[in-house]
Parts: sequence; C-alpha cells; structure tokens
Amino acid sequence: MSPLAAESDNLAFARYHVADVSSGEDAAAGTMDWVGATVRKIRALGSLPPGWDSYGASSIPVEARDRAIGLVVRVATLEGVPAPHVGATPDGEVVLWWREGIKGLEVFAGEHEPIEFVVTNEAHPERSREGNSTRVDQIVWHVHDFFCDSQRADA
Repeated sequence: MSPLAAESDNLAFARYHVADVSSGEDAAAGTMDWVGATVRKIRALGSLPPGWDSYGASSIPVEARDRAIGLVVRVATLEGVPAPHVGATPDGEVVLWWREGIKGLEVFAGEHEPIEFVVTNEAHPERSREGNSTRVDQIVWHVHDFFCDSQRADA
C-alpha cells in the first residue's frame, strides 16, 4: 500500500497520474455533477498504456475502475462529502483522495479485493490509521467518519 502524501497535495500529484486537480469545483456544482465528472475521470484512466509513468507502471484494469466507480456511487449518498481527487498508481490501482487541511484520506481500488485505505491526521497522529476491506460499506464508513471527524473538529 502506498503511504499518504502527508506534506501536501503536491506530493500526491507527483506520485500518481492525476485525472483531477480541482475536485472542489465539481463539489460546488452539486453531488450528481461531481459523480458524473468523477466517473468520467475514472473511466479515462483506462486509456493509460502500460508504462504510462515511464517506469513500467501497469495499465489500469477495468476491474479496478469498476470497483472505484462503485465506491464513488456509494460515497455520493453521504451528505456533505465532496468529490475526491482521482488518480492512478503505478501498481494499476485507482486512487481516490481527499485533503482537508492537515488531514488526508486515500482509498486504493485495485483489480483484486480488498480495497485499501489510509487516513492521516498531522495534528493528531493517534487518529491516523490504515487498513483494507473486501466490503465496500466498510470503506464508505471510513469516508463518512473522515468527514464527520472534520465537522466535529470545526464545531
């Protein structure tokens, strides 16, 4: 599993092929708009050829893209969750990530189960965690928890 880019989004942009650099604009347009835009970005990752990063990266299999799309559709049912950034890892996974100040969440959907996740919190490292699950509902819970925790911290 790749570690989360804790320093800045620029590190994440350097590590992945980035299909999206401005998820906030999609989120402002409304959930259904960001879902469609996010699904298009995930599908577009299928056009990456083997070696797309010039270091021998794998292409992104349809199974990984389908798994990520299924997760996006489920996450879109959560209130207040913005569009994720979308990218590809050299291992052939789709990565969805969110950054909120000093916190970050990355979700990796590959060709095979399980889906992996990494949550970091620079202010409270004890709240950082990583794991995986074959159950999409458990990954959706981690996304929900990430945004609920942000709302609690803002209150």
